[in-house]
Amino acid sequence: MAFDLELVPSVQNSPRKVSLTVHPGVVWGVGHGFGMRAAFDINSSQLGFTPLLNKSWRFGDEKGFFKSYFVEADLPVRFNRPVAGPDTNPVTFAMHFGLGF
Repeated sequence: MAFDLELVPSVQNSPRKVSLTVHPGVVWGVGHGFGMRAAFDINSSQLGFTPLLNKSWRFGDEKGFFKSYFVEADLPVRFNRPVAGPDTNPVTFAMHFGLGF
């Protein structure tokens, strides 16, 4: 089991809006596995959770800073409860590719 943390900044140009989503969570089976993250949108009425599937591969030599690369499938589920607007429950599919250290 491993701790997983994802920080997602977002910048919108018009109207200008900057936001940050904080995703703490856990992953079971680090080489390939299943995980779950909580989702907290800073300065927003939105929160939720994100189940994920992850597969990683190690580099040939592990002497560098990066130890592996990975692919991840996410299913973000959010609950938005604004004070002056309608409630929404968006569900999205996302793919991530990256480097592990």
